[in-house]
Amino acid sequence: ARWDAAHAIAAVDAMSALLRHSDSDPPSPPLQPPAPLSFEHTRPFLHAWFEREAEQREVARDELHRLSGWSYLSTAEFRSLVADAVHRLNPPIRDGAFVYELGIGAGAVLKTISSLHRIRPAGCD
Repeated sequence: ARWDAAHAIAAVDAMSALLRHSDSDPPSPPLQPPAPLSFEHTRPFLHAWFEREAEQREVARDELHRLSGWSYLSTAEFRSLVADAVHRLNPPIRDGAFVYELGIGAGAVLKTISSLHRIRPAGCD
């Protein structure tokens, strides 16, 4: 099954309901997962949210790592850290590769990898 934000929220709601359930409560009907949302459907919302966050925190596009907890590194240090890790990958990332990052944060790592290779980036936090 494909999981997205809507499915994750439904799962958390179901777990919360189970934790609040007592033996005297009537049984609940089984939960139906929501219809999956497409990336195209959520993309404008996510883009607008990210733009607001970046503006509020006054972070330049080349300093996304600061939104992900790497603020103790300069932009050059962060880029060097990512480039070194990418260089050590075996098998290496090749141009045109699909790269999916779990725990993407603000997207700083994928943005840096995109500057090193022509990739198809995606991820979730």
